[in-house]
Amino acid sequence: MITLEGLAENIAIAIYSLCFILSLARAFKLRTKPWVVLAFGYGCNLFAQLYWAGYMAVYGATPQYFFIADIGWAAQFLFIIMLLVECNIKRAPNPPLSAAMVPVVVSAFLCVYYLYMGSNVVACLVDNGLVASIGFFAVKGLAEASGGSDSVSLSQNRAFAGACLALVVIELGLWTASCFYSETPTIYVICDYALFASQAGMLACAWRSEDI
Repeated sequence: MITLEGLAENIAIAIYSLCFILSLARAFKLRTKPWVVLAFGYGCNLFAQLYWAGYMAVYGATPQYFFIADIGWAAQFLFIIMLLVECNIKRAPNPPLSAAMVPVVVSAFLCVYYLYMGSNVVACLVDNGLVASIGFFAVKGLAEASGGSDSVSLSQNRAFAGACLALVVIELGLWTASCFYSETPTIYVICDYALFASQAGMLACAWRSEDI
């Protein structure tokens, strides 16, 4: 019998495969650097998901060498950061860096909590650092786009930056829910499904953006 978690793994592979194929096709069609970066990001995420799901299907437990999957997920985070920096978003006169620091502070606080709960030190520091960076550039991108003219291009950039910020919030929620998985597994599964939706939403927003 397929559990909710097992179903989530299968759905994740289907969604990430579709995102990878579509972004790769877009990269071949447009021949632009941002789409190549996005395709590589989805490819790394798909590799990590295939390894994780495959190991669980064969051995019925989480991977012993979890860092192999972590490398794939961390690589996607890095590619998202590169994409946010690459986007040509018109700067506001005075970008509110204080607002952009909110995800950094929240991620740092949660990083300390995860370490207290027994998370791997290296993986925790790397993953939280990358997610904090995505949050920083996403909030900065939202502020920069809002500070420019209300053009279609800037509106599309706001949507993509917002999708990246949603990814950060859901990712942190997923990691936090994993600390209480034995008590409330349903919350973890819900966050997992939300993560799939945010990944697909990020691709949809990138598809509509003129700067990607």
